[in-house]
Amino acid sequence: MNFSRNISLLAAGLVAANVVAVDAWVFKTSSHTQETPHLVGGAKQPTIPNSWTIPLWWLDGSNVTTCASDSNNCTQGTCGAAGSLQGPCLTYQSGIAARWATYSPRLQQTTTINVMSSLQTSDLVYINPYLEGAALIWNCSLGAGQQIWSQALGTVTPRNQTTGALQKAVMSAAGVAANQLLVDTTTPSIAWTTIDASGTTWNFSQPISGCVTANACTPVEGTFSTGDSVTAYVPSTVNITQALPVPNFSGSGGALYISNCTISNGSGGTPLLINQYTHIANSVLNTTLQDDASGTGGFPNPGGSNGLTNIAFLQHIKGGGGISITGGYTNSGGQNLIQVPHLTEGVEFFDTTYISGSRIDAPLGATSINDVYFANVFVIEFGFVTVTGPLWTTASPMYVNSGSVLQYPSGAGAAVANFPSPMNMHIGSLTTACSHSNATPDVVDCGISITPAHLDAAQGAAGFGGNAYNPNIGMITNLPQ
Repeated sequence: MNFSRNISLLAAGLVAANVVAVDAWVFKTSSHTQETPHLVGGAKQPTIPNSWTIPLWWLDGSNVTTCASDSNNCTQGTCGAAGSLQGPCLTYQSGIAARWATYSPRLQQTTTINVMSSLQTSDLVYINPYLEGAALIWNCSLGAGQQIWSQALGTVTPRNQTTGALQKAVMSAAGVAANQLLVDTTTPSIAWTTIDASGTTWNFSQPISGCVTANACTPVEGTFSTGDSVTAYVPSTVNITQALPVPNFSGSGGALYISNCTISNGSGGTPLLINQYTHIANSVLNTTLQDDASGTGGFPNPGGSNGLTNIAFLQHIKGGGGISITGGYTNSGGQNLIQVPHLTEGVEFFDTTYISGSRIDAPLGATSINDVYFANVFVIEFGFVTVTGPLWTTASPMYVNSGSVLQYPSGAGAAVANFPSPMNMHIGSLTTACSHSNATPDVVDCGISITPAHLDAAQGAAGFGGNAYNPNIGMITNLPQ
């Protein structure tokens, strides 16, 4: 039997089929002995399959094109001639991941996956690429299949953070509902419908501009005005379970970008596991969000942070329906430290929300909050959280629980500026706290009501001087930590 010829044919066939790279080994045979195999052609070189070099993929999970198939080339969003096998894939698992033959391809060019319609619930998405100077963009298309209505806005009433009033507008089109992505083409910006204020008047989230997709996202506050042309979309649903990219560079902002999707793992389903190189924008998260705690993916990284921008959270999974955002990484000593995403422009919570903060010495920096609204109970249940922009509500309670520190900016009037609305502030279960003079001798005053005004007031019997604490529980402070 000609072993050398058979092995060579097998290797050629596998490489041609884009399944796996096979090194060429040569076997010498005789009637008496078989020599040890050895490499031909010098040192072993890594091989990049052709499927890892394709820069653009298309997925049509609901088959709106009528030609979606995992037998297609999956590199175009339109149908070719009958029998041409030109068109989008039907599933991620059997279409794209099967061609990669892994959930972790080595991508040496920026690669985009366009999702044209909702994927099937059973089509679980594990997307953990090695990114070699490149990015992976997962984009759910906003097209006719996602559009619900379009109209000129009626009267727009701006938000008022001092009173806790959300912005609202008259939206009389048929089909208006919560968690629709609003795209304003008159003054380019985007927002979410939130709750029905009354009849055809709907609250909507803070509009932002400068963030069309997650990979091109420098968000600033935008404005909706009366008469603006607005189109509403319901983003396609995808069941992303893992998003753990491993880039070969350090930097903030992420290397896997997910935009314009409804990410849903079903009630009680598997949490979405991400790391600091994942950025999600303009999406609905109907899932528990959890940071990678395994130390994989270059985690932790001193410069990186995952980000959530312009996110609509649906109620989920903790405490009978609350939103739970948790995470962790393990340092060299094996201690579990908590790190969660940075929450920025346009994030609003409408159910009980639990935030696990970072350690003060967390390598990704403190968990941060910038212009975040909550409509129900808001709980910081562990660690260090810093407020860099308003945290506001409509007279709902906030708890800084045992072992937690909530830090806000320093300066005169900073507490009122960063906690601008009526808020029932607690440290532990208490609405009062202590202050101390930090002098010699130290003067401690307790029983002071925790309010933004008292936080700003000079330290004494009626003020905290920027530092409210309850011993062995937690603190709200603007002092360096």
